[in-house]
Amino acid sequence: MHGLGERATGHLSAAEQQLQLALGDENQRHNSRSEDLQVSGGEAGFRCDLTAALSPGSRLSSMDVRQIEQKLNTALDFIYQSTTLMNQLSASRDIDWATLTCQRPEPKPSTEEEKAEHEQRAREKMQKEIDKRRAHQQSSGN
Repeated sequence: MHGLGERATGHLSAAEQQLQLALGDENQRHNSRSEDLQVSGGEAGFRCDLTAALSPGSRLSSMDVRQIEQKLNTALDFIYQSTTLMNQLSASRDIDWATLTCQRPEPKPSTEEEKAEHEQRAREKMQKEIDKRRAHQQSSGN
């Protein structure tokens, strides 16, 4: 968020399951037309959505926006690339606002039945390995 002054706010939840970064004017975000840029991606287990609205004086064409979306869609470091790009577009006054929201999915809790099935499969696998070793020892010892 360096270089954005008072135009940026952000937080990472205490459980580190959610990350949110907002750039630009909060009033414009709620009063403006629909987003001009919408991209989804992920990084480090987070699932992220980036939305932004171009400023009326933006120099970006619709082709530029599509290229940005394509670049971010293929980025392995989506969070870094998104924040860097939004910082640049904010500094050049090409966007009125942008929001990056990332959520780390909660692991699916196992039911008691699923745990029991997993343990049973592990026991069966272990027993097969023991039987295999015994058979090998008996055939080697005879």
